[in-house]
Amino acid sequence: MFLLPVFNGYGGAGRYRQRPAARRPAPPFYGYSTATRIPKATRIAPPRRRSADPIAGRRVAEAAMAGHATGATWEAGAMTTFDTSQTDLLLSTTRAVRKRLDLDRPVEPEVLLECLELAHQAPIGGNNEVRKWVVVTEPEPKLALADMYRKHALPYLEAKQAAGTDDVVQQRVGDSALFLAHNLERVPVLVVACLAAPIDLSSNASAAPTYGSVMPGVWSFQLALRSRGLGSAWTTLHLGSEAAAAELLGIPEGISQVALLPVAYTKGTDFKAARRDPIREHVSWNRWGQTAP
Repeated sequence: MFLLPVFNGYGGAGRYRQRPAARRPAPPFYGYSTATRIPKATRIAPPRRRSADPIAGRRVAEAAMAGHATGATWEAGAMTTFDTSQTDLLLSTTRAVRKRLDLDRPVEPEVLLECLELAHQAPIGGNNEVRKWVVVTEPEPKLALADMYRKHALPYLEAKQAAGTDDVVQQRVGDSALFLAHNLERVPVLVVACLAAPIDLSSNASAAPTYGSVMPGVWSFQLALRSRGLGSAWTTLHLGSEAAAAELLGIPEGISQVALLPVAYTKGTDFKAARRDPIREHVSWNRWGQTAP
């Protein structure tokens, strides 16, 4: 059964504790292709949302559009179809969004729950459901969280900005990060991703599987947001005041906060794939530094 998040405080009650029976229609966006006819008894029904305005990405997205046509595969005797031009586009154009968050448009709780339900399907270590979410929509706790974030973010970001850089992209990233820090409380929703398990940082062997139980869920949540016309950014700087944030939100002892995600509808959906080095420069085969398969 889907474990619902809490709103505005750990365990906080409210009108949205139960999953709504009907979901609000949203603008069309990503979806599966229905070009291939599949018997009704075995096909996966396409989502209601469908791309009305495909986004022109860079290398990865263009390669996906040009070289990965819709393909059918057989699984346990049933044929399933994914439009890889759309799934690849979603994966390659889900960006950290800051300046293009719509600070004035409300985000419906039903949409948040829908995205979190999809995130709830992400892999978990040992199949132990340790992911928890605190959804903050009230102005007072949002402002308090934003102040905690600024306490740690502004010295760091302003120092980097003062140091300067000739990298235009890094300049833009720094400017957008400062914008978010100064406006965090104005974002309609702040989502705190939590882990109901102790994090042992004494070794990578203990820390990696613990974080591995929450990070796939956070990324799935961001993908689900993107596919519905919303954006987010993975932030962690408020964790310098994790204890104060836990007290503010009523998060019990033993629950670790992992990320703070500002969530809003985006101003436009024309995000592009990032400029990255060729993947071959970052892949080794069978031994570090061996570039050939």
